[in-house]
Amino acid sequence: MQQGSHSQPGADKKIIARISAFLARHGKALVIVLILAAVALITLFVTLTVRSNRIEASLIAVEQLQSDYYDWQGLGPDEQTAGYPDLHAETEALVADYPRVYAASRALLIDAEALFALERYQESAGQYAALADRFPESYMAPIGLIGAAVASENDGDTDSALQYFTRVVDDYGDTSHDAARALFSIGRIHETRDEIADAEHYYNQLIQDYPTSTWTDLARTRIISLTAEGRIGGT
Repeated sequence: MQQGSHSQPGADKKIIARISAFLARHGKALVIVLILAAVALITLFVTLTVRSNRIEASLIAVEQLQSDYYDWQGLGPDEQTAGYPDLHAETEALVADYPRVYAASRALLIDAEALFALERYQESAGQYAALADRFPESYMAPIGLIGAAVASENDGDTDSALQYFTRVVDDYGDTSHDAARALFSIGRIHETRDEIADAEHYYNQLIQDYPTSTWTDLARTRIISLTAEGRIGGT
């Protein structure tokens, strides 16, 4: 027992000596590593702070745009037409300042809705589509495509409407409830174009893929009506 107690201080001295030797050989490198780590932490903190401030500023800006849009909606038709350029300029400035954040997608949506209200359907479709193209991973992307399709159809461009509705189904069929609406709309447009076989196909696809959707009930109703009219042979 006594011998073991004398050996411990000797072992401690060896460990201390080894540490001292290591620091003597690598001290400068360790200092550099510590400095780099500190710089990295400071940079990360500054980056996160700046990003947080930008996001907060973008949200304030888009809330102001939303408020201005509500005021614009309360104007008469002539006043809306006269006031739209200012609303559009505000949208463009926000998107330019914050091009990759949520506020920009909302700004594009507001501008598209304003153009739709002015019955400038082709331009409205372009802004809706820009929203989907700029933010393809956002939950607002299928909303943008639906808006672009509806605006195109109002403009009499059913070909473009079909393309936008089809993108909703192809790109967001597994993630968005709007896919059911898109399928019904594709069938409806084909029906209005007297392309009955295509209409039946998409109505049946809707029934198969989204059996519990409200849009599915409408598809069943259309198939019943078309069958009663003798335009299709039933399912």
